[in-house]
Amino acid sequence: MLGLIQRNLRGSSQKLKQQAYVSLVRPHLEYCCNVWNPYIKKETTSIENIQRRAARFVLSNYQQRDSVTSMISKLKWDSLERRRHISSLLLMYRIQNQQIAINAQHFLTPMPPSSTRSYHPGRYQIIPARILLYKNSYFPRTVIWWNALPVDVIASPTFEAFKGAVTSGP
Repeated sequence: MLGLIQRNLRGSSQKLKQQAYVSLVRPHLEYCCNVWNPYIKKETTSIENIQRRAARFVLSNYQQRDSVTSMISKLKWDSLERRRHISSLLLMYRIQNQQIAINAQHFLTPMPPSSTRSYHPGRYQIIPARILLYKNSYFPRTVIWWNALPVDVIASPTFEAFKGAVTSGP
């Protein structure tokens, strides 16, 4: 899809190229990302390289000595890996708050109460996994990220408040 856009929008403005990438290419890269989120470095790099190529195209800067990372920063694009991470947390918020028809009790076990500083009622027990493929599937992977969130973020009263807190983080 990126090649098609590159061929047809070669002489177009930066704004049009960026809009074409964001609306036509990136949705293909993020479709069902909560399910298929790659965990092998080779696969993650392959997907990120598509965004790197798109950044060069949008800015019409194909010089080898120029940093693609700085181009992505200039365009204010998050890495696709970060976007997948945020998307997984947003889905987990919806599951926990019963905004989606997925019963959390079938997949998640609440953390038993304790007196440690890191305990909060929204935490879940880490799902044990021996097989790497299962360990990196949605629930085992996202529970670790979820438990690392601060209490005030998890206790956000609305989805929009939670999304704002998660996306503004590092």
